[in-house]
Amino acid sequence: MTQNQKTTKADSLSPLNIRICLGFRILCLGFLLLSAPPLHADKSDTNSIPMISGYIEKFEIPERDAKGNLRNIFKGDKATFRPDGQMDVLNLRAEFYTSNRLTMAISAANCLIDQHNKRGATDAPIQLERPDLTITGTGADWDDSKKVINIHSNVRVILTSGGLLPAPTQKTP
Repeated sequence: MTQNQKTTKADSLSPLNIRICLGFRILCLGFLLLSAPPLHADKSDTNSIPMISGYIEKFEIPERDAKGNLRNIFKGDKATFRPDGQMDVLNLRAEFYTSNRLTMAISAANCLIDQHNKRGATDAPIQLERPDLTITGTGADWDDSKKVINIHSNVRVILTSGGLLPAPTQKTP
């Protein structure tokens, strides 16, 4: 490897990349702490179990596949860690990518995320956006492993051009 290649690689560590990596490591540390068994667990005395809590603000967590392609990015204004290993997230935006192109985004004002089981739920308004449609509603739950999202009520679907069916042709009189 030449000196120029080493310099180029080192220069690619921008402050944004460093912040994202640091935020991800803090988030992983929080999950490890929350999933660890208490050191002095007396199950009969709930006061003896330490309540680990904390939060992060203005975060972005990218996930990449084995080839380095972007799969998704989870963003939020604030994630509060709960003792049961779940997170309460304010202003969540989950972006999903195919071949490094944004294909879908889900937004919710607040939600509960179960990172270990890759599930989430909200009672708040939710919006799902794709290039050819927008779905809004109130309340939802989703399971990433099954690739399923259920919107509970007030569901509204808006289809835009560019879908699977061609636009209707108009007859000329």
